[in-house]
Amino acid sequence: MAPLIDDSHKGPLINLASWLTLVPMVFFVMTKVWTKWNMTKAFQLDDGYMAFGTLIAIAGTVNTDVAVNAGLGQHQSQLTSSQFHTFQITAYLSQICYVITLSFAKMACAQFLITLTRTKNRQNIVTGILGLIGAWLVVSLFCVALQCEYPNTWDTANGKCFNASKFWIANAVVDLTTQTLLAFVPVYLLWNLKMDKKRKRVAMLSFSPNITTAPLTILRLIYILQPATKTDLPFSTFTAAMIMEIHTKYSIIASCIPFLRPLVEALAVGLVTTDVFMPEDGDYAMGSSNNLRTQHKKPQRINPFALRKGSWITMTRDPHARVAAKNMAFKQGVFYFHHHGRK
Repeated sequence: MAPLIDDSHKGPLINLASWLTLVPMVFFVMTKVWTKWNMTKAFQLDDGYMAFGTLIAIAGTVNTDVAVNAGLGQHQSQLTSSQFHTFQITAYLSQICYVITLSFAKMACAQFLITLTRTKNRQNIVTGILGLIGAWLVVSLFCVALQCEYPNTWDTANGKCFNASKFWIANAVVDLTTQTLLAFVPVYLLWNLKMDKKRKRVAMLSFSPNITTAPLTILRLIYILQPATKTDLPFSTFTAAMIMEIHTKYSIIASCIPFLRPLVEALAVGLVTTDVFMPEDGDYAMGSSNNLRTQHKKPQRINPFALRKGSWITMTRDPHARVAAKNMAFKQGVFYFHHHGRK
C-alpha cells in the first residue's frame, strides 16, 4: 500500500494546513462578531464584509479538499484526464476565492474605521482606501475569471491565456499597499489627539496585525514567478497553492485582531471623541453616551459606539471635582480636555 504522504503525493499536507487554519479563523471571526454585538447590539456593514469573506474562505477550503482528491500535489502522469480536468477547475476557483477573501477582510477593517471616524475629512481618507480595495477587487475578479480564452477560461494548460505573472505582481503590490495603509492610518487619525498615552499607543497600533500578512504575499509571489511545468501543473503549483491557502485564512485572522475588546475600546474612544465639541468657556468636558447638555459632578462610564457628534458632559468647576473627573476619565480611557475659548 502506498504511503499517504510522500514526495510524489503531497496533497494531504495542504488539506491538513487548510483545516488547521480554518479552526482558528472561525474562532476569531466569532469572537469579532460577539465583541461588536456585545458593545453595539447591532450588525454593521463591517460585520457583513467579514462574514462574507469568511464564507468564501470556507468555500475555498472545501474547494481545496476537492482539488487534493483530484490530484493536487501529485504528478500529472498519475492522474486520469477527468482528474486533471477537475484539478484545473478547482485551481481556477481557488484563485477567485483568494482575491475575494483578502479584499473583504481588508474592506471590513476599512469600514470599521469609517464607522468610528466622525470628521468628514478623515472619513474621506479611509473611504478612499476602501474604494481602492473595492476597485481592485473588481479588476482582480475580471482578470482571474477571464485569464484564458472563453469558454475554457480555467484551462491554463492548453488554452490561450494572458501573462498571469504580471497580474499577480500587480496584485501583490496593491495588496501590500492597502495592508500598509490600513495598518498605519490609525496613527495619522490619532496623532494629534490628547488621550491616555497607553491607550493611544494601543489604538494607533490596533490595525498593525494586517501588515503581518506581507511575508505570505511576497512568498506566494516568489513561487508563482518560478517557471511552472505545464505538463505537470498539479505537482509544480503545489507550494504556491499551500501558501495561498494559509494566506487566505490568516488574512481573516489578522483582520479580526483589531476587533478584540481592549483594542476596540481604545480605538473607539480615540477616534470618536476627536469630534466632541467644547461647551462654554472654561468648562471641563468629556465625551458622553448621550446627547444631553447636563451638568454632572462625576464622569459617566462611556460606551464609545453610542457617541454622536456634539455629545458631551459639562463638568463642575469645583477644582476637587475636576481632579477626580480627570483621574476617572483617564482610568476609563475616556478623552478629557480643558477648553480655553469658544468653538
